[in-house]
Amino acid sequence: MTIEQFFKAYAREFEMGNTQALVEYYSEPSMDMCGDATTVLQSQQDISDYLQQIIQQCTAMGMAKLSAKMQTQMSLADDITFCVVRWTLESADGATLMVTPTSYTLKCKQGEPCKIIASVREQLGVQA
Repeated sequence: MTIEQFFKAYAREFEMGNTQALVEYYSEPSMDMCGDATTVLQSQQDISDYLQQIIQQCTAMGMAKLSAKMQTQMSLADDITFCVVRWTLESADGATLMVTPTSYTLKCKQGEPCKIIASVREQLGVQA
């Protein structure tokens, strides 16, 4: 699976609110930075709870569709990749609710699925 396919699959699971599936995209531990806050997620339960909060925020904004567009991708080491994904949240009628770039550091071992080690994102609620 390419990294672009990885994030498109992630978007599908996010749209469905499937935190059980989304947890598999993350390393344990992993880290999320948003604004001035840094959250270290130590366990699958931490990751699931954290993602559930984000999904609820997006749903409250009216999100019905989430799409990912790869903007930057570079190898930092044999098994570490840095990338920037431009996320677009849309309502059921196709209106853009928010566009936000998010930076990711991924660990991609040969023969294993990639895992998110760290993410840096903007706070939700910033309208497009």
